[in-house]
Amino acid sequence: MAATIKVQELPASLVQWIERTAGGRAVSIERRHAGGSREGWWVDVEKNGAVLPLFLRRDSGNGPLSGTRYSLEREARTLQALKGKSLPIPEVLGIEDREHCYLMQRVAGAADFRPVAGTAQWESISKDYVAHLCRLHAIDPGSVPLPEHPIPRTAEDHALFEVQTWERIYARQVTVREPLVDFGFAWLRHHAPKQVQKTVLVHGDAGPANFLFEGTKVTGLID
Repeated sequence: MAATIKVQELPASLVQWIERTAGGRAVSIERRHAGGSREGWWVDVEKNGAVLPLFLRRDSGNGPLSGTRYSLEREARTLQALKGKSLPIPEVLGIEDREHCYLMQRVAGAADFRPVAGTAQWESISKDYVAHLCRLHAIDPGSVPLPEHPIPRTAEDHALFEVQTWERIYARQVTVREPLVDFGFAWLRHHAPKQVQKTVLVHGDAGPANFLFEGTKVTGLID
């Protein structure tokens, strides 16, 4: 007989924050997925007789990126900074730093790219997705308020900012160091670029499952 799995419930204080932030009453809260330490919750809030479909992203605090600069709060503030830039990104309603989560608009669309792979629909979605990435890359990083994204000042900084961050994460997470990884970090530092063409803002994890689509169009850039 299969074991019964009890789905984790959100703390009452967090539900109250959701209701205050959305300005209505939470009528449904459902755990939908979790990517590593990042939880995803579908939240329906009743407001003025209508139901608002919302989405809560929450860090459980025990994942490899918990406590690093790659926080959900940083992700949410990035989305807020990009509002009005002609990108299909969800609207952020609020950020809860104590619970390491944020509440946003739930965008319609599917994330599973596999059912349409290799079809004409797949081709159209892919082209639309690349077009949105090009718009993101065209944004001048200095033109938007992104204090948590250090802008590289030298060619080497473009690579070394990330290398240094991941070295710190690696040192914190592992108990027995792997010589090949240590060699990889040393190689990356030694081969940092000496020149770059342009500094742009990029999606940190671009690709299938990190965007939503309906029909032949992308409806949301996520994660």
